[in-house]
Amino acid sequence: MFTRFSRFRILADKKKCISCNVCTSVCHQGIDIMNFANKGLPMEDPECVRCSACVQSCPTGVLTFGQVDRRTGAVVSVDSLVASAVQLREGTARGAGERAA
Repeated sequence: MFTRFSRFRILADKKKCISCNVCTSVCHQGIDIMNFANKGLPMEDPECVRCSACVQSCPTGVLTFGQVDRRTGAVVSVDSLVASAVQLREGTARGAGERAA
């Protein structure tokens, strides 16, 4: 229930998504993560427990953790802690206080 009201989300960079469906296939909750990733939308399914299986499994580093404004849905920040091996290799993590475009 907490996740429904949380401002923390899994964010997607839709330009990097190759529609491989790995994120959806590893989701323990059975959520269609790729649907959110293809649209570049923050993952807002109330069943998501933020386990990071999808973030860690994405072969192109599309997914990351961040915060959204609950009223507007706008991305407030992206976590500086990298959860994706791809992002770690690329050095693409943003600072915790940096605003997403």
